[in-house]
Amino acid sequence: SKEAQIEMFYQQSNIVINKSFLGYLEKDESEILIDTSDSAFIAFQNGIIEVTAQSVIKLEFAELQDKVLWRNNIISRTISNKETGGNFSKFIANVCNQDPKRIETLKSAIGYLIHSYHHSSGGQMVLLYDETITDLNNPQGGTGKGLIANAVSSIRHTVKIDGKKFKGDNRFDFQEVDFATRILWLDDVSKQFDIDRFNSISTDGFNVEKKNKDSFKISAAQSPKILICSNIILDCTGSTRIRRQFIVELAPFYSSRISTGIEEPIIHIHGTRFFTDEWDNQEWNRFYWYMIDCLQIYLSKGLVHAPSINVIENRSRQSIGEDFFNWVQEQNFEPEIEYPTTVFYEDYKNLYEKGNDKFLQRTFSNKLKA
Repeated sequence: SKEAQIEMFYQQSNIVINKSFLGYLEKDESEILIDTSDSAFIAFQNGIIEVTAQSVIKLEFAELQDKVLWRNNIISRTISNKETGGNFSKFIANVCNQDPKRIETLKSAIGYLIHSYHHSSGGQMVLLYDETITDLNNPQGGTGKGLIANAVSSIRHTVKIDGKKFKGDNRFDFQEVDFATRILWLDDVSKQFDIDRFNSISTDGFNVEKKNKDSFKISAAQSPKILICSNIILDCTGSTRIRRQFIVELAPFYSSRISTGIEEPIIHIHGTRFFTDEWDNQEWNRFYWYMIDCLQIYLSKGLVHAPSINVIENRSRQSIGEDFFNWVQEQNFEPEIEYPTTVFYEDYKNLYEKGNDKFLQRTFSNKLKA
């Protein structure tokens, strides 16, 4: 019987499902459809959208000929004729404080993330921060960083890593990453997060080791783009870090509407939850065309930088502490003038660290240098 045959296969499956036997299978050498330096492809259930700086063309799957796609890089929805507006468009304008320059910066960052091509010189990490002044011990959040990450993950296969648990010293850190992964999203990283590990990854690629499986290497050209959402400001000293970090600051349009913690400003403002069944086909279609527009901005202009708002002050506050930062501001120090640090050390210690024998002159000087 059919059932008996299945049972026999289960009992002897180790004969067939093993490396030696599978090694006889013919390897599929079909070319995988990938983005190029000047074009990107987004696959939907009803066709593929090819995006360049000048055009948007819909292709049928039959037009791929011998090329293939990763199944989890095909969006499980359809796309129709172009529509503008929509909830996500309003959301981006709100988190950019309605500033056209900031909107273009964020759209270029989104376009960069969903463009799966890597330049040989290595890529940049996109870092989303809150623009609000905040100290290290009282991070705010709630500005919409997670929604932006969910937006790009709605377009490209994304692996999310809990930043608070990520230490960077475990060989299985990237075990969920594979060749189909297009974006690696590190969410809410801790102050112990070592960003330098990703500087080398952006040029050398990923070494992936999965539990109980052989490790493999993903080259830099095939590696996912890196998105970091953080309530703290990561170290940006040194030319390498500066070159590898593309920073976008988000306005507190939504977080300012949170007072008790139970408010849902997205629902209050937009009347719907994003990226859920509460969106109808028309809303999804508007969203997809907005993301295509982001791609076109990146392909035509590259990453569009905007002037820093509060990230420099935020970094200073978080690295040296609120008390020390405020004290320095009150001193009105000027360049090219010598100041007796020992006198200022005593003054500061008497004000803020009285009785603290561990607060030494060296500690004070290091904070001053910072």
